[in-house]
Amino acid sequence: MLPLVNRSAGLARRLALALVVSSALGSLGWLWWNASWRSEIAFLPRRSAAEWIVYPSAPEGLLHLRLELSTEFKRSFVLERVPDRAELRIAGFHRYALLINGVAPGPPARMARNWKQPDSYEAGPQLRVGENQIAVTVFNTNGPPAMWLCLQGAGLELRSDESWQASHAGATWRAARLPGKPEVVSRGSSLYGGAEPWASLQARWPLLLLFAALSAAGYWLIRWWSMRPVAARSRVAWWQELAPVFLLAGAWVLLFANNLRVLPNLLGYDVTGHLPYIRYIQENHALPLAGEGWEMFQPPLYYVICAAVLQMLSLSVADAAGVMALRVFGLVIGVAHFVVVWASLRLLFPGERSRPKWGLVLAACLPPLLFLSQYVTNEALAAALVSASVYLTLRMLRAERASWKLCVGLGLCLGAALLTKSTAVLALPLILVTLGCKAVQSLTSKVQSRGIGETGKRSLWEWGARIGLMLAVCAVVCGWHYARVWANYGSPLIGVWDPRTGFFWWQDEGYRTGAFYLRFGQALLHPWFSALYSFGDGIYSTLWGDGLLGGAADIAWCPPWNYDLMSLAYWLALVPTVGVIVGGILGLARFLRKPTAEWFLVIGLGFVIGLAVVHMSMAVPYYCMVKAFYGLSALVPLCAFGAWGLEAVCRRIGKLRPVVCVLFGVWALDTYASFWIPRSSVPALLVHARSLVNEGHPTQARDLLKAQLQATPQSTETRCLLAFILGMTGAVDEGVRQAEIAVGERPNDANAHLVLAALLAQQQRVVEAAAHARRALELEPGRGFNYQQLAALLAKQGLEEEAIRVAREGLGLAAYSSELRFTLGAALVSRGETAEGISQLQLAAALRNNWAEPHVLLGETLAKQGRLDEATEHLQEAQRLAPRNAGIQCQLATVLGAQHQVAEAIAHYTEALRLVPDLAEALNNLAWIRAAHPQAEFRDGPEAVRLAERACQVTTNKQPMMIGTLAAAYAEAGRFEEAVATARKAREQALAGGQKELAEKNQKLIELFSARQPYREPAQP
Repeated sequence: MLPLVNRSAGLARRLALALVVSSALGSLGWLWWNASWRSEIAFLPRRSAAEWIVYPSAPEGLLHLRLELSTEFKRSFVLERVPDRAELRIAGFHRYALLINGVAPGPPARMARNWKQPDSYEAGPQLRVGENQIAVTVFNTNGPPAMWLCLQGAGLELRSDESWQASHAGATWRAARLPGKPEVVSRGSSLYGGAEPWASLQARWPLLLLFAALSAAGYWLIRWWSMRPVAARSRVAWWQELAPVFLLAGAWVLLFANNLRVLPNLLGYDVTGHLPYIRYIQENHALPLAGEGWEMFQPPLYYVICAAVLQMLSLSVADAAGVMALRVFGLVIGVAHFVVVWASLRLLFPGERSRPKWGLVLAACLPPLLFLSQYVTNEALAAALVSASVYLTLRMLRAERASWKLCVGLGLCLGAALLTKSTAVLALPLILVTLGCKAVQSLTSKVQSRGIGETGKRSLWEWGARIGLMLAVCAVVCGWHYARVWANYGSPLIGVWDPRTGFFWWQDEGYRTGAFYLRFGQALLHPWFSALYSFGDGIYSTLWGDGLLGGAADIAWCPPWNYDLMSLAYWLALVPTVGVIVGGILGLARFLRKPTAEWFLVIGLGFVIGLAVVHMSMAVPYYCMVKAFYGLSALVPLCAFGAWGLEAVCRRIGKLRPVVCVLFGVWALDTYASFWIPRSSVPALLVHARSLVNEGHPTQARDLLKAQLQATPQSTETRCLLAFILGMTGAVDEGVRQAEIAVGERPNDANAHLVLAALLAQQQRVVEAAAHARRALELEPGRGFNYQQLAALLAKQGLEEEAIRVAREGLGLAAYSSELRFTLGAALVSRGETAEGISQLQLAAALRNNWAEPHVLLGETLAKQGRLDEATEHLQEAQRLAPRNAGIQCQLATVLGAQHQVAEAIAHYTEALRLVPDLAEALNNLAWIRAAHPQAEFRDGPEAVRLAERACQVTTNKQPMMIGTLAAAYAEAGRFEEAVATARKAREQALAGGQKELAEKNQKLIELFSARQPYREPAQP
């Protein structure tokens, strides 16, 4: 029997080694294939002959619409002689147009399979002696256009690099950037700023010393207790086991009790998508489809539970108390999750006391669990259900015969996890394989002991039946949801980035490079938004802190955590990081030496979820996708490795064990304190005030800031925000006074100048406003809004050329700013550069599809060009967006009249006058139709007189055109003497104003009216 056992163990070790090696090589090969060959993966593969280049725009936290924009790349070079053959290879992300010396070459000599491989051209015939230029326009809809080019021939070698010039969709020309280099966040950017570890250490070292003292006291207390006689400790063994759990749960309750009323409602990852989902269920008593909201592609369990809880409490997500109730639910989920992890570690390390406790503290103080539990999100529940499934699987693995209850419970847990978040599907195959391994192991042991016989067959059948039962329960719980998604969208899985949902967007960077996965270190120096720097930094910054600031796109809108302590926690987290790495190595080594189903599950789950996070960062290459908590379902493996590694390190270093234990305790205390919001702090107050504004309560925010300003009058940030809100609420004069005080207190504060400029612009003090906007731009050149404000103020002063220059510079930072493009387009149209102006206005309208103003200006411009159908379309869209805007109604009526749609024009003029009864242009134009239209059905003399007289009164009889309309109205009404006198008055005013053409027209009217004939417009075909 022993040789059989040895052969079986040897076979298991060989299978484990083969599994590990094949999994590692297979995953690396799969990632390489995705990066190098799959066109739908936005990865820029490295090629030795040249570099990919992009426009050097600044990173933003905002979402970008999938709108096709282009970048033009150009490079000049001089040839002394033209080579006989010159091969030009070029690739564009995603589509390109090539010009060599202004001429497009023919079709490529060799066409690539997709955009990742270069096309090949013979460029020799188009080159010439002397100066040559290559210009390439690259188009992309879901990322920044990128180009790769290599031109080679005898004595000629030109490659794409940073010597090329680039312009992105009308932005100023700049030197191209290599996408492998990290983007630079400039001063003033919405992503710029945040606590730095060294400055935080200088400010908070006394608190760190206190944490060290508390940690040391705890360590020595535990050591003292463990050295007591066994008999004394055994009497309270149950308390010794459960005390850490109760202690940590109590700490969580205290943390939530402190933060509950301080943390604003609309903070958290995609909270503005999660809350409408819950509201939809409450209001409609039905489940939405994926295309009905930002987060409504998610499975519904979390949202159904939240809606049910609120319904029972007679609350809604619109109530502050309702959001608090959901956060209390998050507290319950979080505590349950780390308790489940602790219970799982006790099964993984039977008979061990220290390792489950290491893992318990690691789980309870892990930042993703701490901050996600305080946000309204389904992430925490989904991860907790996966961990519960792992716990039940471990229970089944330890049992000689798994009970039917455990199988049903596991099916329920897995089904609920899949009904909460579709990424839980990653755990399903691993659990199935693990249970299958257990069945085979059970059968093998029976074969070795008694032969297969009937008992072995029955055992195998029982395991198969239990696994089948688990799958059936899981399918019943969640299968209907995926069948519904499949029926509506043609696939059981769908994400918000999927165009089938109707949401077309992307986010920086929009692509990946090999360098992105090889760098690390930014998270230790400046952790905030470090997912823009590298994959490793993004994972580290969101694993050991809230490095993406609750999903805020602007650092000013971040949650009011203690970021100075959090920045220090990133350095302290090196201790648990080393523990996790060491534990992972030890766990893998043990699995290879002695394979077990339990450690197959733990290692496999960690590997699969880690691989999925890497793949997701490639498939959806946005910085918001590089988040450690997307792998929170692997919390059991993480804590198991961390517990094993920390225990091993402590055992290995011997006398230095107290140092490691104390440092780990300092990390835990510092992390916990990072999420304790000081109720009276200025950052917490400012975030609360901004949230009130965001929720539509600016007067409450104003009163809150006024009270705070009385307590701390030296706070410039408070004063600036108060000034801004005063301007919003109509108290512009008071806002200007507050902003002027802020500028006086801190003359180098760009935000103070920015707020003052905006308020002065509201008072029409344009020159002063422009001076402050210029100063704000000098102080913070990295803020796109500074360029927008200055460009708009320059345009108001008629300084179109400077406005265009400033707008183009601003677009270099904020290419997707609809306001900057509108300002640029308006200035270009004003200068007569109509073609580019229309293009920029169209982009502005597309980038912000709920904004009427670009459509209005497009309508005016196109109408002047005689493109009346297009003008009508834009003005009708403007009317749809702003139905109560009388000016738009009037402009639309004018264009419709020019298209001879007179009845529709009259209807829109009438609507404009209903909205604004004294709108002079509408009064005059409608009066003219009623007085002079060639078709009698549209004429009405008395009505024309009424309208024209009112138009003249509104303009105080100083507009010769309107006086002429009144003359025509008098003539139509048969009042020819008054018509002649009025026409003479119009002629005299026109001559006095230098309007010769209008004067001549009125002279003809005088002659016509003197002959007692009314004026008729020429009949149109």
